[in-house]
Amino acid sequence: MDDFLVMSHDEAKLVRGAFDSMIRDGKGPQFAQAFYAHLFAIAPEVREWFPKDTVEQNRKLVKTQGVPLKNLPEWHDVAGPARALGPQHGHFPIEPKHFEAFVTCLFKAMEDVMGTPLLPDVSIPFRMAFLRIGAEMMRAGRARA
Repeated sequence: MDDFLVMSHDEAKLVRGAFDSMIRDGKGPQFAQAFYAHLFAIAPEVREWFPKDTVEQNRKLVKTQGVPLKNLPEWHDVAGPARALGPQHGHFPIEPKHFEAFVTCLFKAMEDVMGTPLLPDVSIPFRMAFLRIGAEMMRAGRARA
């Protein structure tokens, strides 16, 4: 099951490049702030899962998003980090709709910071990969909760 590509090598390069260029430009904190603003707007019920002061949470978000991205496109390289995050989030009442909101907010935040919409050659594999990662996190979190 773990022996497949999440996306092609070319798609992985595009997805990593988009995220890396944003981080390289020092826009990680701006990305994180935009992400949480979008998340709390479309899924207000999750606000209580986070500390009031999100400075540390912002740093964690940027760091953790880089882990699966650097390991793409090989699923076996992504699955381990995704499974490790599951138990850390297993005590929250996370539902599939929250992962969809999470991925949507990642896109919106990246577009806000980059000032341009993500092109389909980046957005489609990005969305597919992060939804798969979310499903793996949920499975691992529930298995250990």
